[in-house]
Amino acid sequence: MTMFEYNKLILKKVSFDARIFKKELRKAFRNSTQEEISRLKLWWRSNSISIQAEHSL
Repeated sequence: MTMFEYNKLILKKVSFDARIFKKELRKAFRNSTQEEISRLKLWWRSNSISIQAEHSL
């Protein structure tokens, strides 16, 4: 499992709570390469996960 896949798994599991999602998204960004960050952003936006978290980053 790559870090990208791991981060997606965690973010899916916490997507029910915007506060936790935002915290985990920040951790994912901190621990990822620029390419992985771009992929995470595309995945996150294309799946409409936690729109509230997007506005508060």
